[in-house]
Amino acid sequence: ILLAGTEISGKKGELTMMSFLQTGAALYLLAFICLAGILARLAAGSCYRRLIKESRNLALTKNRYLRGLKQSAEDTYRINQGMSNTRVYLERQLYNLRTFGFSLAGLDNLAGQMTLLCFLAGGGAAFMSYWYRSDNYYIVLYGTLGILSGMLTMLVDYGVNLESKRQQLLTGLQDYMENVMWPRMNREGGAEHVPAVTAEVKHFRCVLPGVSGV
Repeated sequence: ILLAGTEISGKKGELTMMSFLQTGAALYLLAFICLAGILARLAAGSCYRRLIKESRNLALTKNRYLRGLKQSAEDTYRINQGMSNTRVYLERQLYNLRTFGFSLAGLDNLAGQMTLLCFLAGGGAAFMSYWYRSDNYYIVLYGTLGILSGMLTMLVDYGVNLESKRQQLLTGLQDYMENVMWPRMNREGGAEHVPAVTAEVKHFRCVLPGVSGV
């Protein structure tokens, strides 16, 4: 009885897998994985392009993240009386950047995982087709589609070029802060310091009226 039950269970599993491979369900799975990888790259690339455009002038930006970054950088600069490494500060702040509920670094990693999953899913489906003695048509179909879908996600990755956009954003932010924000804050700090010095000199003259040459 146990042996018969095992055989029936095995046949049901075999029929289920055959149905999954031959009815096109595996093709939908491959298409979903490929599409997820492409959309993850496009979403991250769109976010980077928007930030690069807005970062050209942080004083006029309407982007909430960049306004928060600008305020945080100004506060840090005032508290520390300067910033020794602007690049490292910006890179650390970008780790907190999120879009569609994911960090940009997470989207990049997800896209890479989807590329690998395309190859693995296609190869796995081709192997299962061979294992369950399906027609050679299905073996070639899934193997070919797995390779093509993986290569398509790689092609989109090269076209979007997330790392290049990330470096472009970092360079733009660093240029604005080091060549616009920091000099302006230094001038403002110097302008606030001059009246205080003048007041101290006047007070010193009142206390010692006979002193000259100050």
